Amino acid sequence: MRAGVLFTDALENGSTTVAMGHNLDDAVETVLLNLFYAGRFRSFHPRSWRSRTGLWLIRPLVFLSSSEITEEIGRLGIELIPPLCPFSRDSKRERIKELVRSLEKEIPDVRSQLLHALMEPYSGDTWS
Repeated sequence: MRAGVLFTDALENGSTTVAMGHNLDDAVETVLLNLFYAGRFRSFHPRSWRSRTGLWLIRPLVFLSSSEITEEIGRLGIELIPPLCPFSRDSKRERIKELVRSLEKEIPDVRSQLLHALMEPYSGDTWS
């Protein structure tokens, strides 16, 4: 529903593009959720055309980790608003986050490796 509200507002204001704040961690978690629960090795694209709305959806933070974004927010002195979603705790996504953190102990660059694997089948145009 949030995306629908964003797209509606963008159209009403004459925008052609909507930017969302998905980051590297979100992409990695999404690909692992899809792999383990749906049997597909896919995540969202950093740039996609929404034919129903006629808008571009971009995710400019997809190459940055949550920790990098948090560091920059702190450096800039921006107040961080905590997540409001009541389902953000004790979820499949939270268990995947824990899995990635444990994998990171043995494979420090596991996030970037998964992103690289995601990029492999796509043309440079899609992921750039």
